[in-house]
Amino acid sequence: MEWERTIRLTSEQEQIKKAGLTSIPAPCCSDNSAYTCCCPCNMSRTIWGLANHMIAKQNADAAAVRAKTEEWIAFINPDGYDGKACYTGRCPRPFREDGCGGMNASQLHF
Repeated sequence: MEWERTIRLTSEQEQIKKAGLTSIPAPCCSDNSAYTCCCPCNMSRTIWGLANHMIAKQNADAAAVRAKTEEWIAFINPDGYDGKACYTGRCPRPFREDGCGGMNASQLHF
């Protein structure tokens, strides 16, 4: 999550991030993409930070960002997501309980 806050991408790098994350449904609100999500929840911050780090520090392309993001989503909740956490009051729940891990970056619920 810190990488989401501290790593700023160039416009070209942002396009790589967009290409890598747009095809992935946001786990907590699947009618949005992982690139947009419906809000800056802690889960989104982890995804955006991972992408920022990979692109800015590892020179990753969109395919690598997509693959690693999908791996991260599977890791934080091996049981999967129903894509409705944001709409059913589960934002404060930990990732492993089909939640967003909270909404406050200083209070991550893993």
